[in-house]
Parts: sequence; C-alpha cells; structure tokens
Amino acid sequence: MQKNMLRDILEELVKVGDDVLRPIYDFLRKLNADKTGEFLKQFKLFLRGEMVEKIEQVICCLEPVSTFIVPATTKFLAIEKFVCDISSKAKVKINYIDNNFKEWFLSDDGKIEDPIGGDILRYFSLRKSSVDDFIMKELGGKAKAETTLSKMFSLMENKKNGELGILLDNGSANIFYIKDKNAVLRVVCVYWDSVGWMIKARSVGSPNECNGGDRVFSRHSD
Repeated sequence: MQKNMLRDILEELVKVGDDVLRPIYDFLRKLNADKTGEFLKQFKLFLRGEMVEKIEQVICCLEPVSTFIVPATTKFLAIEKFVCDISSKAKVKINYIDNNFKEWFLSDDGKIEDPIGGDILRYFSLRKSSVDDFIMKELGGKAKAETTLSKMFSLMENKKNGELGILLDNGSANIFYIKDKNAVLRVVCVYWDSVGWMIKARSVGSPNECNGGDRVFSRHSD
C-alpha cells in the first residue's frame, strides 16, 4: 500500500480516535495539554513502526508475491495468438474466449502491439474480494496497473499446458489490466480449466468483485 495513504489513515485514526485511542487521549488531555501533544506525536511513531503490518492486513487487499522477468517480444498481433485450440499441436492451449475479449481485442484487425524489450511484472495475491477500482488504486493508479497482451501471452506460453508456473492453475483468476484495440483500459482474466486456458474480459469499473486468492499482475515500478 502507498505509504502516504497509510500515513493519512493513521493520522486520522489518532486525530479522531476509536474505542481504544479516545480514552487514552482524553485522560492525557486532562493531565496536561503539552503531554497530550507529545504523547500523540510518539504514539503516531509507534503506530507507524509497530502496527503498520496489522493495519495493512485490514486495509490492504493485495499481498505482494514476487516479480517475473518477461522476455523481449516482436510485433504482437492478437488475432494470430488468441485462437481456440486444445489439440496436441497447439502452442498454447486455449479452450474458451468470451465475446467481450473477441470484440475489444480481436475484432477487425484486432489489437496490435509494437515490439518491447525485456520487462518485469509484479504479481500479488488478493487477500480478500475487491472491485477493480480499489485494486488499481492500491497498485498506484491505472498507469501503474496497466500491462500488455504480449506480456500476458508470454506467461501463458510459459505455462502452455497448465504446468507449474507463474499463472494460477487452480481455477482462480489471473487478472491483468490491458488497453484494448481502441486504447480503452479493460480487465482481462485468465483461468486454467484442466483442458486449456479460458479468457474473459470486462469493463474497468464493473461492480463484479475479484475473489480472494486471485492473482493480480501489474507493471513493475520502483
């Protein structure tokens, strides 16, 4: 979680008080106003140093897992890569593609992405169910959350038959935020169903929640 966001929450917690903080605050204020101010100053430092982890577990929905180096890609044509094929000859077994993905990424000439150099993806586990808007905010905003089709497909290739790899294969979703062929940011979810990959897309801002245990991918940033 962003440090400044957590700091704001902590400061509001101290300022407003809850069932634990308010009695302490009131008691010290009665003793000496100066002592109260000093106490609050020190208590904020204590909270930031000792209680951050506990507060993050309540507030944050993302648990960092690791990073992954994505190799460089050539020009990427989505209509050539995302083809339903679960035969033994398939380079990547894809069992299902929903209509949203077909319309937004594969219609007409489909999404075309320029070559990119090697890059790093971050990935997280969802601690609890959450909507995409909150997830992206925790990632640092839409720009930092955004990845590409070529990066997502590279991970699918790395695990083309459902072998152990970065993508989950237990029925939970692998979630990516990717711009479609019209440069509109979409939510793309990839699942393994024991036969092949299933690909679904939905609008950003959808009321549908991602489930606890799903895996979220984003661009790497310092």
